[in-house]
Order: sequence, then structure tokens, then C-alpha cells
Amino acid sequence: MVKRLQNLFVLNERVTLLGRWRYGFFSMIPVGAINVGSIKINFDTALHKNLRVQLLPPGTYNEAVYLAASLLLNGQPLTTVQEMGGFCLGSMIVLVFEAPRTFEFAIKSGQKVKVGNQPGDVPGAFIMVGKEMIPLKEKTE
Repeated sequence: MVKRLQNLFVLNERVTLLGRWRYGFFSMIPVGAINVGSIKINFDTALHKNLRVQLLPPGTYNEAVYLAASLLLNGQPLTTVQEMGGFCLGSMIVLVFEAPRTFEFAIKSGQKVKVGNQPGDVPGAFIMVGKEMIPLKEKTE
């Protein structure tokens, strides 16, 4: 398909979610395959992607800001392992994030990643659960 349809990756639709996590900048970009990969974002019911009728001219974009979702966090809060959305058919997700030098990827280049796979870990990192500090490794297994 890639060889037959020029600029295929330019045509695919994207939703760019920008935010922060404990180590800095974090961006999650769901990419919906053109005409089939509808993107769903659980906290944005107004988002409609891959519609047959184009609402925007090609090369333009819409912007939604979720600052009012949490005045404390200035955005939409998500907890560890909380589902943020999904696809109605095949597509992919691009992650761009800052991490400490000790970050270790748990996946290899070209490996298929399925729902629930942890992309990586920061050895020695802890998370607060109530009043208890639990090593992240123990929490995610």
C-alpha cells in the first residue's frame, strides 16, 4: 500500500497529546490510518477523526486545550495504566518523551507492541500508593 499511494503517511490523521510526566515532557501521538483508523480519546467526546466529509482544508489543524480539566495540573489528569482512548481499526502510536539517563527500553526496534506492554522502566524509581512507597517494577508486574 505504501508504494501504491504517494504521501500515504502525510494523509494519515493524527492527534497530538502534549503533557508532562515525572521526568519532563511527554507526547503521545495516535496516528489513524487514512479512512479506517478512527482515533478515540476518552476524555474528548467532541473529537471526530477520519470523517468522510472533510471539515478542514488539507494541511490545517484544530487545537483543543484541556487546561480546565484540572486547575491543579493544568490539563487532563491520567493515572498509570488508565486507558486514554483507542482506535476503531489498525493504526499506531508515536511516543516522544524526556527521561533520565537510567531509562531502559523494554521493547526492541521493530517489535510488535500490544496493549499493556510496558515500553520501558527507570530502575530504582518508586511510586506513592496511599502512604506507601512501592518500587515501580513491583507495581507494574
